[in-house]
Amino acid sequence: MSTQVKVSADTMVLIVIIFVLAAVFAPFMTIWSLNTLFPQLDIPMNFYTWLAMEWINLMVIGRISKRA
Repeated sequence: MSTQVKVSADTMVLIVIIFVLAAVFAPFMTIWSLNTLFPQLDIPMNFYTWLAMEWINLMVIGRISKRA
């Protein structure tokens, strides 16, 4: 037997907003953590470093999901 879970539209909107915010802020948090752990890196916080970190995150997530 399978059970169906009903999710309201408000809940779906909230989930989408959380994922979008995570996708936007995760690269900045990664750059911040690298700068905190390794101050000699001195990575600037701008759009291009955000884009580069987003690309790295996508590549790492893609590699992990293909193995599973």
